[in-house]
Amino acid sequence: MEVNLTDRGGNLLDRKTALFELGLSAGEISGFTASPQHFDVGDPINISLNFRNEGTADINGSATIKIQDATGETIKVFNHDIADLQPQDEIGFDDVWQTAGIAEGTYRMVARILYDDKATDLKTIMIGTSSACESDSDGDKDVDGSDITAYAADSKGVLLEDLAEDFGRTDCP
Repeated sequence: MEVNLTDRGGNLLDRKTALFELGLSAGEISGFTASPQHFDVGDPINISLNFRNEGTADINGSATIKIQDATGETIKVFNHDIADLQPQDEIGFDDVWQTAGIAEGTYRMVARILYDDKATDLKTIMIGTSSACESDSDGDKDVDGSDITAYAADSKGVLLEDLAEDFGRTDCP
């Protein structure tokens, strides 16, 4: 937009120019899944990430899924470009994480989308190898109320989010 300031005789006194964009840029992660959540080393993990344009302007950006081990180190990254996603449209990304050669344990998948100088909230999924059942503190091959009681008395290094993720499992080795 350009604004001109003139006197009564039409002489230009000042001029200012400003750029602006019409429309609202807004989006959200509308789905993030990983399957299976309990797996054996070597099993492929199917990952799905969906992003929806909730604004009134086209969106350009990038989607990133990071897989982190129990120490928080990123061991795998999936990147995707988002180009001209129209208002109210949704885009999906499907990836497969090949787990051959990884250590047994718990893994965190973190998704975030950067677009138009903005970022979505992080979305997180916890997954782990079938033998990763550290929350079964009493060794009865399931994670139930007795394990919560044991956790409350002494967590023994088990993370609360791992206990919550494992709760209800009956397949602990």
